[in-house]
Amino acid sequence: MPNQIEIPISALIVLSLLGERKMHGYDIEKMIWNRGFKYWTDIGKTSIYNSLKILEEKKLVSSITEQGGGPTRKVFEITNLGRATLKAQGTSFLSNPRNPRHDMDLGVYILPFLTERQRVEALKAGIKRLEDRREFLKERLNWCRNQKLLYPALSFERPLAAIEAEIKWLKKLLAEIENSKINFNIGWEKYIYKEPPNVSD
Repeated sequence: MPNQIEIPISALIVLSLLGERKMHGYDIEKMIWNRGFKYWTDIGKTSIYNSLKILEEKKLVSSITEQGGGPTRKVFEITNLGRATLKAQGTSFLSNPRNPRHDMDLGVYILPFLTERQRVEALKAGIKRLEDRREFLKERLNWCRNQKLLYPALSFERPLAAIEAEIKWLKKLLAEIENSKINFNIGWEKYIYKEPPNVSD
């Protein structure tokens, strides 16, 4: 069954791009950069080519070697099994999102172990980094909207909304820390344990 085929997130991204058209590795690299995947995944050049190898081994893509004016290159194309897997994975992500693990959540949990100066400097750096990402997403989103590409715009709307909410929250946290409004004693011993929602790992 196609939905039993498990592939890493990086391979799923590559597979989704090949779902649009056949491409060679360099085309995929350019598309991953242009669409902002590097801002919310760990995908890079090495993982792209590792993903192509995994996809080919699992028969989710096929390849041919193309001769041209320059060096020969391998061109990849999604298979029927690849399309079925893509649909199954997409449906799963939309209908059963996993509990997210976010670097910022881990960092916030470690705030009590930092000095006030370290807290402030780290949060200011984090806000600046997110603001840079926000500008990138805004530029891509505006381009899509100006071209009337409403479906591709969705790829930038959701992460942009999430980043804007995160920046707002971090600025509030920073202000509270700078005004000494937070007591960093952990105090978990008073908590009465409750089962978390049933979510996938």
